[in-house]
Amino acid sequence: PEFIQTPPSLIATASICAAVRGLNSPSASIVMSSVCALTRVDPAAAEAVVHHIERVVESTASLQSLPPSHKITNTTTSSGKLVSVADETGQPETPTDIQDIHF
Repeated sequence: PEFIQTPPSLIATASICAAVRGLNSPSASIVMSSVCALTRVDPAAAEAVVHHIERVVESTASLQSLPPSHKITNTTTSSGKLVSVADETGQPETPTDIQDIHF
């Protein structure tokens, strides 16, 4: 929901920059300025979205590192329906409704 009004070019730019940062590349700042120039995105806005992406990835990774007994196995969809998120093997199911995807 946070990205619903964010321009696609800004999300794409921030995603690329976050990925390069995640690789601990020494050229991350050069990539940021180059990609921002290519996509005509404000670097400050891209930086804000990069930070948001990093927080989401970090929180998702911390949830995945929990032991299986602590993982959430049910969730409520946007329509209020309770669905299973994982089967016996612990593998997530693919959401069928775009509103069920958490960005």
